Amino acid sequence: MELDIIIVTYNSESWVEKCVDSISRCRFPKEKLNLIFVDNASSDSTISKIEQEIVNYESSFGSIQLVQNKKNVGFGRANNIGVKKGKSDYIFFLNIDTELLEDSILNASIVIEQSDKNIAAWEFRQFPYEHPKNYDPVTLSISWISGAAFIIRRAVFAEVNGFDKAIFMYAEDVDLSWRIRSKGYNLIYMPQCIVYHYSYKEANEIKPNQFTHSLMNNLNLKVRYGSLRHVVIWHMKFSYMVLQGNPNHGLRRNLVSAYIRNLSMTPFFYSRSLKKLKPTFVGWDYEEERTGGFYNNFVQHDYKPLVSILIRSIGRTKILKEALTSVRNQTYKNIEVIVVEDGGNESEKLIKEDFHDLNIVFFSTKDKVGRSRAANIALDMANGEFLNFLDDDDLLFPDHVEVLVNELSRHPISVIYSVAFEVPTEYLADESTLNHEYKVVFNSKFNRLKLFYQNYLPIQCVMFKKDLVRDKIYFDENMDALEDWDFWMRLSLDNDFLLVDKTTSLYRVPYHKTQVENRQKVLDNAIAYVREKQKNYFSNMNGYDVSMNIMDLIEHSQTSSLKNKHKILYSLYKILLKMIKTLKKI
Repeated sequence: MELDIIIVTYNSESWVEKCVDSISRCRFPKEKLNLIFVDNASSDSTISKIEQEIVNYESSFGSIQLVQNKKNVGFGRANNIGVKKGKSDYIFFLNIDTELLEDSILNASIVIEQSDKNIAAWEFRQFPYEHPKNYDPVTLSISWISGAAFIIRRAVFAEVNGFDKAIFMYAEDVDLSWRIRSKGYNLIYMPQCIVYHYSYKEANEIKPNQFTHSLMNNLNLKVRYGSLRHVVIWHMKFSYMVLQGNPNHGLRRNLVSAYIRNLSMTPFFYSRSLKKLKPTFVGWDYEEERTGGFYNNFVQHDYKPLVSILIRSIGRTKILKEALTSVRNQTYKNIEVIVVEDGGNESEKLIKEDFHDLNIVFFSTKDKVGRSRAANIALDMANGEFLNFLDDDDLLFPDHVEVLVNELSRHPISVIYSVAFEVPTEYLADESTLNHEYKVVFNSKFNRLKLFYQNYLPIQCVMFKKDLVRDKIYFDENMDALEDWDFWMRLSLDNDFLLVDKTTSLYRVPYHKTQVENRQKVLDNAIAYVREKQKNYFSNMNGYDVSMNIMDLIEHSQTSSLKNKHKILYSLYKILLKMIKTLKKI
């Protein structure tokens, strides 16, 4: 495939050489790459830097050209100008403050060539800070693509008339994405195709220009795609922020000025037809965000231990297929999968026919043995240095294993865990699923006493060393609910855990009220059994561990909301009460 690479510049002298050099190092036929620079009237040495790169690489690429605008026309409009200077069937929009990895374009070309015709655009994954928006970990479909690095079919770009020239900068990529989707096309995320994007100098940086433009265009997109309720709520929140919020005096003045200027754009952005799309609006965002927006991702070249993903199944093949697909999508590849089906072999045919490319070991218990016994069988069969459970109705985002293994390479720890979405889900008659919302329920640093009070570790979040199982710590086969909680508590007696504050998985819970109530009854019955076992666990905890974890709980209560303070202090009271009773017996 041939690519037109469109790169917009504005006072970008420090980025030109690094960006072009990274493209030149890509393992992809250079004659198939056409570089088109569009400069928005830079006042520094950007133009001379580009002209030097043209001299250096003119014979290497298919072509290199420079378009100089007489004024700054904005990001989207400049990209539209660049598109008209090219002719390739595929357009690669790339920010100037980026560097591509050597295999990024090649990997992207493979994904594109294997894609259906209804897929219009493909987004690259950004390092060091991955954009935290949510996406489907099975299909990799995404609600909108980031303008920093994506490839699109030229025909589709023309069909939707390109970027909206009325949006000077920020949110023009969201608007383009939604207009594409309104035509029936899909957008795909490519987690294996990495581009380093140096958009932020440091984590949590707030850039006033970005803040202001993003806020105004958030309103414009709500006018274009949202309901009257979305627009009214925006105005209420904006008014509160300006009158009662935290912006400094200068930023507040700029916000008010931008707001007044933007009011005249309301009639332009209103569109009755585009409101049929009904995109998700979450606060100031356009999608539910995953935690870890400023988690520092990195590529690990030397540390590649075998990781075993342990899946217990009960013959729900359509659901299991999604879980296995999420494993196939992992960016970390040194994985073996252990599938233990409890009471049948419905899954064996699926595995042989659809997942022969994965390193899967399948085992059927034939007779029903229960969740804990199935887990112990999987533990014994696993060969990996690190183990990670995945229930057949849960899913991993593609970076799950990569992130946890990378952190294990940096910390002398035996148990590590990340954050997960809780997703209330309907299971339909054809075994398909309908997700209703995404929310993070548990996101707590490791605290041994808190773990004894509450299971804040969804099973698929945790990766641990196989050596811990060799010490004969197994699942309690008398339990068929909360067995993972009991397992984590026993692991915690001799091991500290480490939290990675990044959402890398999701677990499903019942959606319908009756199912929720039935599930809770099962959990309540299991809690009584767990509480009895805990009496022995407390006696194994030394005084230092207890005092440090109590201090952690107290510190956490001081920084929490009033509602959470009450919960934490009450849990602290109950833990202390249990400890006193236990000590009296001892």
